[in-house]
Amino acid sequence: MQVFSSLKQSRRKKSLPIFDYPFFYMWHIVLQSQTKIEEAIKPLGLTPIEWRIIYTLYDFEDMSIRELSGFILIEASVLSRMLQKLEERKIVVKKKRNKDQRYVIVQLSPKGLKIYDEVIPIVIRQLNIAQANIPETDLLHQLNTLKTMMGNVYRSPFAFGVDVDKSMEVI
Repeated sequence: MQVFSSLKQSRRKKSLPIFDYPFFYMWHIVLQSQTKIEEAIKPLGLTPIEWRIIYTLYDFEDMSIRELSGFILIEASVLSRMLQKLEERKIVVKKKRNKDQRYVIVQLSPKGLKIYDEVIPIVIRQLNIAQANIPETDLLHQLNTLKTMMGNVYRSPFAFGVDVDKSMEVI
């Protein structure tokens, strides 16, 4: 890869060379994309995590804190504090669910919807840059492959000492 062309690779025997490790590329893609999106949304006073909250709530309309926490991979107590700040800024609203008044749902406010409309073109532009020169059929295959990998990761047991091929048969 051009970015790493100046690095001297080890001659050690490798069971999994880093450039054959898919997560290596995923880390770089996510980090670089998040950094660029972070720079673009900073003038709006948003962090990437706040954007993930807004993006997710836009797609699902409302969620419990537990559902949102699991979906965006942020510990519920940390998410609760972030939601409190977003509520103070009038970006989200919390409501009690009709059936069970102890059950709180979170949804975007009109201001949160407006922020979504401002930020989504930035995100789409970054996605288009990342996916430039990749045929549509490859992009569809890539998305399906990532969905399958995600499902595998969530279903698989702890990897240390486990025969993955046999463990996946059981699942």
